[in-house]
Amino acid sequence: HLSVTLLLSATALWCVGRCDIPPTEEYYKFTTLDIAGNVKLYWKYNDTHITLEVHGRTSGWVGIGFSPNGGMRDADIIFGWVRNGVAHISDRHGIGRTIPPADNQQDVNLLAGSECDGWTMLKFT
Repeated sequence: HLSVTLLLSATALWCVGRCDIPPTEEYYKFTTLDIAGNVKLYWKYNDTHITLEVHGRTSGWVGIGFSPNGGMRDADIIFGWVRNGVAHISDRHGIGRTIPPADNQQDVNLLAGSECDGWTMLKFT
């Protein structure tokens, strides 16, 4: 059983606008990861891939972690950002309550990313 650990910069929760980017396609799975609706997760899967789309009320970076124990240690962490209209993503692993180092093998595939008035969206497999 994996716990989803949400990673957001503290300053990223400040909202500049109310764009709320719509999902890039239809997903059959969706959840809001916080009470205020600042982080949304859409996903779908098939026999070979899981496609995830994370929307965060942030103009910084957004990330998500999958943990066997609910904490950062041993979590598989994906985070990314959009700078000058170009999306970036990084596959990392948790070693504790510190900046997670990059995995030796980058297994994440960035499909899309955008920012709009204080919201950041990353779509990846």
